[in-house]
Amino acid sequence: MRLRVFTAADMASAMAMVRQALGDNAIIISSETDKARKHVTVKAAVEEERIAMPSAPAPRRAVSASSGEWLEEITSLLRYHGVPEALAGTLIYKGRGMDFGSLPALQRLSANSARAAMEEHALSRLLAACFTFAPLNLARGDSRVMLVGPPGIGKTLAVAKFAATCAMEHAPFTVITTDTKRAGGIEQLSAFTDILGVKLQVAANNGELAALLRAAPPAHRVFIDTAGCNPYERVELEELAGLIGVSGFEPVLVLPAGMDAHEAADMARAFAFPAIRRLLATRADATRRFGSLLAAAGAADLAFSHISGSSRVVGELKPLDAAVLAQCLLRYRLQNA
Repeated sequence: MRLRVFTAADMASAMAMVRQALGDNAIIISSETDKARKHVTVKAAVEEERIAMPSAPAPRRAVSASSGEWLEEITSLLRYHGVPEALAGTLIYKGRGMDFGSLPALQRLSANSARAAMEEHALSRLLAACFTFAPLNLARGDSRVMLVGPPGIGKTLAVAKFAATCAMEHAPFTVITTDTKRAGGIEQLSAFTDILGVKLQVAANNGELAALLRAAPPAHRVFIDTAGCNPYERVELEELAGLIGVSGFEPVLVLPAGMDAHEAADMARAFAFPAIRRLLATRADATRRFGSLLAAAGAADLAFSHISGSSRVVGELKPLDAAVLAQCLLRYRLQNA
């Protein structure tokens, strides 16, 4: 493990230095502000990685695939991930007759490696044809996002990850929480925002949320954390509907990977407010089966947004596209090897 100490004028600058020097996998060990509040010192570490020496590129050849060549393997893959039978059948039906194209492969690859690469390519093409992928555009200065979903699935951590990304990029942001009823809800998020050097805004009701949104500078990205909502409790859904009705932001549904696919589909339908158009996935690092994500997106016609693959605040919140989702679905082979 490589350990380094960084000193900067503020926390955002220090975290940017950490990211530039150590990358997204760096872990913040500690942070300290001097008594005069003139500089911040951050201690960070990252696991050492072996760096392979570059080699001359080998001649390339194309590996092609017809739909029939891959659909049997993809069918088995969907079954392993617990994708509901009706949805799996729809995916395979759409894949029949598809031209999966060709993939340039290094000539030195073994037959098995080349085949695995082509299967990933074919699966990615099928997912892109069957689902919508629309990551949030946080580069926009007026991005305003509210994360909603059932209790205990990582909404607060996802808000902290978004905020940390903005801090490292020196993009101004505001963090708001409406989670005022859960014990420790405010304290959990404020522990992150304190490190980032911003004050956590708290909205106890719809009126306070609307006021905070009006007060937020136009150029600020705004991230709103909410209390966990039981999708099968009418009163809680009505409270959430009231929050979403404040408007001025986009609500995004958060669900964890690895849950029962049928349950995920039911939850997605329960949260199917007209304003909710995207799905953010959490707990990808602790999951082998990802069928629940396909089921949820298919049941409520949601676009995939981002995926969280770590409990670390810095990094590991990635835009979710078809290639990333295909890699998640194919990861089980290594885990079962």
